[in-house]
Amino acid sequence: MHKLRDQMLAAPEFFDPDRLPARFDEAQGLVRKAIDKAQNLGITDDTLAATLISEAVPRLVAAYGPAHAGRIVAMFAACLTAGAPTNDSLQ
Repeated sequence: MHKLRDQMLAAPEFFDPDRLPARFDEAQGLVRKAIDKAQNLGITDDTLAATLISEAVPRLVAAYGPAHAGRIVAMFAACLTAGAPTNDSLQ
């Protein structure tokens, strides 16, 4: 699973600026600084991930409504599953 994580973090950023919300770059920079700080303090990736999800999901629901937020999360899960190794390769 760490290989998939590393691949995703190393992926080039191909964001269409016309499809991004206002001040996306600024917000992304702030989040990345906070993640770096947390990692420097020894906070683990699983704790960071749980925290980021717990902060992101309510904001997705507020921004897009529960049905569309659910579709976004399901689409994200499908993308992750498509790139995830099989159970056999984890052993």
